Amino acid sequence: MYHRAVLVPVWRHVNLNVVVLQTRGDDFVKQCTLDNLQYEVDTVERDGSVSTQVVQLAGVASLGVAAQKAAFFGRIPELTHLRYVGVGVTEAGIHPSSQAMKDLAAFLVALVEYFPGSTILVS
Repeated sequence: MYHRAVLVPVWRHVNLNVVVLQTRGDDFVKQCTLDNLQYEVDTVERDGSVSTQVVQLAGVASLGVAAQKAAFFGRIPELTHLRYVGVGVTEAGIHPSSQAMKDLAAFLVALVEYFPGSTILVS
């Protein structure tokens, strides 16, 4: 949730395109797809008021759905301007044998194969 609520809006503010990949399930993917690749972030301001920001994505997919995962990995050669990879998982998801970390490793290996010598920040 941190990445979707904090980092993604910041990256969009500086005009970077963002693709959000859900590690399991596809509720967020379905909702964003219905809403033209957008989602809302509510922020409680210092004065207690709540502001709502609409965040536009360049893409969204679930790595927990085989067809979406295959489609995403098939599009890796198109990611020529990729500079940042944000990983949002719970503490349990950071474990080396978790599916999220296996997917991240496979993604990074594919990036190195397609774009040797590129620099990518992972957070």
